[in-house]
Amino acid sequence: MAVNDVRLYGQIMEEPRFYLRRNETLPHKCVLSVKTLSRFNNSSDKSRIVYDEVILMTENPDMIQYARRNLQINDIVYIKGILCTADTTRKLICSECGSEFTELGYTCYVHPIHIVLIESQVSDDQGYVLLRQNAEVSNEVILDGRVCTEIAYYEERRVANYKLAVKRPFHILEDSADKKADFPVVNTYFDQAESAWKYACKGTRMNVKGSIRVRAVERKVCCPECGCM
Repeated sequence: MAVNDVRLYGQIMEEPRFYLRRNETLPHKCVLSVKTLSRFNNSSDKSRIVYDEVILMTENPDMIQYARRNLQINDIVYIKGILCTADTTRKLICSECGSEFTELGYTCYVHPIHIVLIESQVSDDQGYVLLRQNAEVSNEVILDGRVCTEIAYYEERRVANYKLAVKRPFHILEDSADKKADFPVVNTYFDQAESAWKYACKGTRMNVKGSIRVRAVERKVCCPECGCM
């Protein structure tokens, strides 16, 4: 049985975004940005708190209708969903030679199955209190799948990372019929990282319990025409 389970207790960071197709009056897609707090960041010192901004996307009409009627910026919500990944293509223009080229990328988001409004229009301070009180369940992910890349281990930091192939528990209507798995990147730390490096390899089945971590990463891109970074 496929296991892909996400539970979020978070605060909506901006007004829900709705997207319409040309010549249509009802939105076909909704995107929500929700800030969460994992138990690892559950500190009494607010200056040390690191939030994770989780993106939710859905084309489910009932979910879109619920968001339009009930959800606003600063609301506290509880969400059940699954973790999804998708390949992306970005168009770039070289600043040196002016050549246009594409770069392949990767995005990760949550497909919501169930959303409940907990509190409306909560201030940032009160939101912090509620997220801290619920840090144990604010950002929780359980995945079961097979390692599908070589495990990279960084001994000086005791960090390992790899991709996990996770079967979808059901078909998402907005995706193609052949999309049957997702491939999230998993980072593990300290003793767990060392164990993964020593005892796991491609094809190893793993059951992972953790949280969604979101960080900005600067990537250097090389122009295929002139070679400039």
